[in-house]
Amino acid sequence: MTVNTTSVQVTYLGDGVATQFTFNFKTITADQLVVELTTLATGVITVLNDSQYSVTGIGGDSGVVTYPLVGSPITSATSITIRRAVELTQDTHFSNQSTYYADVVEKSFDLAAMQVQQVENNVARALVLGDTDINGSGAYRANGNRITGLGAPTTSSDAVRLTDVQG
Repeated sequence: MTVNTTSVQVTYLGDGVATQFTFNFKTITADQLVVELTTLATGVITVLNDSQYSVTGIGGDSGVVTYPLVGSPITSATSITIRRAVELTQDTHFSNQSTYYADVVEKSFDLAAMQVQQVENNVARALVLGDTDINGSGAYRANGNRITGLGAPTTSSDAVRLTDVQG
């Protein structure tokens, strides 16, 4: 086993036809796979129960999610995201002078690589200061994305919503 890609998720826009969606990243177990639908008009995200889709390729370097199992395919008003989400723990215990099981060791290293990739993906999608900015006098980078879900400003230095500016 190896982790051959840095990809941890893929998103597809529905087209009213497709029901099979590929992913090109390793998953060791089925519970590491999260499938979400996003309603584009509202941004509402629905995490699918594993009984609502089928998946092939678990344990391999790629796979296919089939959704929906019954009913109409998703339309262009909806996207489907398939992502790997691993626990950020290390549950394998190695004892001194014990038998060496290469598969167990390699699986532990694979999981560590997946954890690093997952954290890197989350950081890459976060609102962050520029590399040369100093905290408190820098500027956050949104990479051209909108920022949603802001609360009402309470001080003059708070970020504001368009509705706050327009009155």
